[in-house]
Amino acid sequence: MGTAEHTYLVGPADMLASACAEGAGLVPFPRPPREPAEKTARRLSAEGATRALLLGSGGRDELEALRDAGIEAFQLPGRAPLPVSDLLFGPAEPSEGEQRVFFAGPVNRRRDLILDPVKHRFDLLHLVSGADTETLADLMARCSIAIDLRREPGLEEGDRLGPALAAGMLAVAEAPLDRDDLAPGRDLLTFSTPAELESIIEEAVARPADFLAIRRSGRAAAESWRASSLVAR
Repeated sequence: MGTAEHTYLVGPADMLASACAEGAGLVPFPRPPREPAEKTARRLSAEGATRALLLGSGGRDELEALRDAGIEAFQLPGRAPLPVSDLLFGPAEPSEGEQRVFFAGPVNRRRDLILDPVKHRFDLLHLVSGADTETLADLMARCSIAIDLRREPGLEEGDRLGPALAAGMLAVAEAPLDRDDLAPGRDLLTFSTPAELESIIEEAVARPADFLAIRRSGRAAAESWRASSLVAR
């Protein structure tokens, strides 16, 4: 249980796994799908919360319900990046041995068509769901390249790109990129077709040193989303 001095991060469980772990003044607080705003507010009040940050699509109703319960509540503006847990940050340095690829998230037919060629040719670690922050950090530390696919309504709400860059991996994201704070070719790479993704992964696996500058730039950009910095704002 947290204390009144903590900031409670309220959102879907898959968001919270990458956004924060208990510590640094932050307390993860899962919000079940379709839970009424008033019920979320009552649960937070029972925890003794006085400050909460909403992640995802909580909306005005949830903000008002929390404030009516005496909780200082706010939400990240518009397309602001989600916070990334301090535990997920790692160095953007060359990895020894075979280059492993990482993807986290559920799949459907469209995603399978994109990922299957990579899975058949390269060492791809696919985390479907269910990892806590510590497990996620451990798995990501074993990989050097991360794939980010376009979000699809009803499939997930979690963030892959922020954690991948924070971990120091080379991020390869599906275009178009829905981020104004990142530049393709500088902070990450983008692709439009499965064949293009496969080609990028092939080059990154064969010549990891050629992509080190991009990894370091992406890792530097991730500092803007470090979760503990929210406490000081």
